[in-house]
Amino acid sequence: MEKQDDENLPKKSLFTVYEVAEYFSVTERTIHLWIEHGHLRSEKIVGSKRVPRESILQCRFNSAHTSRE
Repeated sequence: MEKQDDENLPKKSLFTVYEVAEYFSVTERTIHLWIEHGHLRSEKIVGSKRVPRESILQCRFNSAHTSRE
């Protein structure tokens, strides 16, 4: 299986909720909801949530291939 990447996503391992919201062009609240509903994984680092790069890419490419019926 080919590993997917996105040149628009900076090459770092963890992102703030704000950065993820900017990447997806949604609100921070939406990112918190995606985390709560399991669409994104997060880690708690010094009291704030960080989203792993792999989770962002997985969410992006899974949603791009999901058909709506």
